[in-house]
Amino acid sequence: MKAQWNKLAAQIDARATRERVLIFVAAAAVLAALIYTLLIDPLLATQRNMSLAMAQKEEQIKSLNAQMAEQVKSGGPNSPLRQQLLRARKLIAESDAYLHGVQSRLVEPDEMPGLLKAILE
Repeated sequence: MKAQWNKLAAQIDARATRERVLIFVAAAAVLAALIYTLLIDPLLATQRNMSLAMAQKEEQIKSLNAQMAEQVKSGGPNSPLRQQLLRARKLIAESDAYLHGVQSRLVEPDEMPGLLKAILE
């Protein structure tokens, strides 16, 4: 192997300076192309894929935020139940008011004996 490297080095040394520069430039270009193809290009492809995935996720987030805002605006999925609960509370409040009105017209228990005596006399 070392003999092959020495032979290659001797062939390059035998060439003119301009040819050696061209060989070096060609070798550097091949090396740069290999590095780009094997290392950089896959990383760029991964970055592009991640950017696309992130854009899709952002769109999904925007869509979900819009859906949540719509549900909040419409009262949510429990809106009919909440309305029924409000109606029941209103009915209870009306019934309480009615009972308080009726109760205020009734005679107190401690006043009942006096009232009965007044009626019987």
